[in-house]
Amino acid sequence: MFVSNRLIYLQLCKTGCTHIEYLLKGLMSCQYHKKHSRIPPDFDIKGRAIVGSIRNPWDWYISLWGFGCDRKGALYKRLTARKIKGNGLIGSAQNVSLQDRFRVLLAQINKPIEMWQDVYSDSRDAERFRRWLKMLLSPENKYQLGDGYAISPISSYAGLLSYYYVQLFSRNYSDLFSQKVGDFKKLEEFDLENNLLTHVIRMEALEDDFLKVMKAIGYEISNEQEQEIRASGKTNSSFRERSIDYYYDRETLDLVAEKERLVIQKYGYQAPILKQEAVLP
Repeated sequence: MFVSNRLIYLQLCKTGCTHIEYLLKGLMSCQYHKKHSRIPPDFDIKGRAIVGSIRNPWDWYISLWGFGCDRKGALYKRLTARKIKGNGLIGSAQNVSLQDRFRVLLAQINKPIEMWQDVYSDSRDAERFRRWLKMLLSPENKYQLGDGYAISPISSYAGLLSYYYVQLFSRNYSDLFSQKVGDFKKLEEFDLENNLLTHVIRMEALEDDFLKVMKAIGYEISNEQEQEIRASGKTNSSFRERSIDYYYDRETLDLVAEKERLVIQKYGYQAPILKQEAVLP
């Protein structure tokens, strides 16, 4: 969490947050809290704008996987090693039942570590990405993922991106582990009522959206600063090759469309067009 006297920036993983932090630090002084952390219940917002970032879900999953292929990230570490105690398996989920605790423990004991290591072994391999994605979003594997995802009803109909999105950007965090988000319609209503964001930066238009946010909160950007921002490049990107459609086939494309309806519908994202399905003129 990045806090200045004008804004709070909440960092959703793999949405350009490291680069956005870099740009913010170049413009203003700040207090820096734990990365990817929520706003604490007792934190005084003091009229600050609350800013978040988002990314095309199909691209987000490639980036999340590519980060793991670089042997980085908490998710990669949880999936490629056996974790019996703690280590974010349940996260800060509320009122976790003994049954769910047992399911988490059993999932760790039976986790196919070699299979996870294999799908993370080559970021150029589209087939491995597809296997990883289907393993990741399979209901049978949800107790292996950690971060409290499996404990939330969200896991029965939505994917990790939607879970992380509402987890980070919502009031009433404990409701994510109740039937108040028991189906997709309830999740939409929950997000509408509880979303904290006043401004959003889309990774696909990062510099443009960043500048719009700065101007919206009354921060004057000089022509020289704007040029520097537009020429600043990327920060902390994972290795990958080729375009989004290289990694997807119809099955995995539709899987993300099904699991990430919240983000897709809210921000108007479109699925990539598969070259093999493109209609020739």
